[in-house]
Amino acid sequence: MRTDEPKRQPLKLPFKYETTKDFRIVNLESDGVLCIPVFGLSDYHGPRERVSEHTHPECMEISYCMRGELTFVCNGEEFPFRAGSVFVAKPQDRHRLMTPDKGLRMYWMFFRIPKKGFPFLKLPPSEADWLKGRLLNLPNRVFPATKRLHASFQRILQLYDTLPSRTPERRLQMRVAATELLLSIVEASSNAVNTPDYGRVEALIREMRDDPGKDYPIDALSEKAAISPSNLALRFKALVGMPPHSFLMRCRIDKAKQRLAESDAKVSDIAVKLGYPSAQHFATQFKNSTGKTPREWKYMKSD
Repeated sequence: MRTDEPKRQPLKLPFKYETTKDFRIVNLESDGVLCIPVFGLSDYHGPRERVSEHTHPECMEISYCMRGELTFVCNGEEFPFRAGSVFVAKPQDRHRLMTPDKGLRMYWMFFRIPKKGFPFLKLPPSEADWLKGRLLNLPNRVFPATKRLHASFQRILQLYDTLPSRTPERRLQMRVAATELLLSIVEASSNAVNTPDYGRVEALIREMRDDPGKDYPIDALSEKAAISPSNLALRFKALVGMPPHSFLMRCRIDKAKQRLAESDAKVSDIAVKLGYPSAQHFATQFKNSTGKTPREWKYMKSD
């Protein structure tokens, strides 16, 4: 059968992706969607074994959580991933999914980056370049899903399961649905930043991450961002997956891990510099977060 789409080399992946009781995996390239070689629906019935850190040099990995929560580790940083949010790992990002609990339900896909001049989805070159550029430069790694995005993910499997195979209708419908899905991802990410206060909230996030030992009262944060406390909480959740206080507590723990591993500072000194009222309070919070005491963490990292 003649086609105006060039053949593509098989995709090299770090793992073997196949359907199991917890995963539904389909390959949309066989339906002419040459930019989505892996499309999955995960519904965890029990904890999953830990996945090693990896990259997808040819692809972006885009995940949408519908139920439950977990954590992505990307380039050494942890990102909360909760119901209603989208997580994006770009081609060179080293990432892994921390062990998810039973009850997690999520869609995920690989967007295979088209090489220059490749007419993916049969779009005109100018439109293909625009869409590729927007996807490669999404302004957020984590952002809220929209109703359009939710419906677009569902639409893919609905068409896959109902349309007769190897027909012009199926190829056309699947290409249109894939285009709509990619556009909805661009829109959702753009919506998360298209507000006047976005830059101010991002600046607060950077400040808290760099200097978590300071106090950050919600009223002071709200005044700096020039928005109400409720809207501030919404912006924080959109950008980092949690409200300001929870984010600050996470930043303090992250900074404590770093100082315990890289310096000879006393645990009590670290606690004071990170804003904890006492070394005991710090130790309790640290163990609740990591499962280890500060001293156990320090000795483990020094081995």
